[in-house]
Amino acid sequence: MYEITPEGVEERVRGVDEVRKAVGMSFGTGKWLGANVYKWGLTDNTLVQIEEDFFSMDDDGQRSVKTLVVFEHRDGKRWREWRFKPKAE
Repeated sequence: MYEITPEGVEERVRGVDEVRKAVGMSFGTGKWLGANVYKWGLTDNTLVQIEEDFFSMDDDGQRSVKTLVVFEHRDGKRWREWRFKPKAE
């Protein structure tokens, strides 16, 4: 799993078990409320989508985080993933 930052592409985790563990940390906090997923397109082995995750905040508010995600598939399985979280200026 890669994240695209202002400094460039950074590898966050590698391997199925590590990705599951990393994703579980976000969803296992009890603060994740759900998500909307907007699939933009699929061509050959590449899927592009926007994910909007919703989290509860300590002040009883709610926060949403939008991420542009590109998935690459190989042999019918997710092979690589790039994530870009635009930052509000």
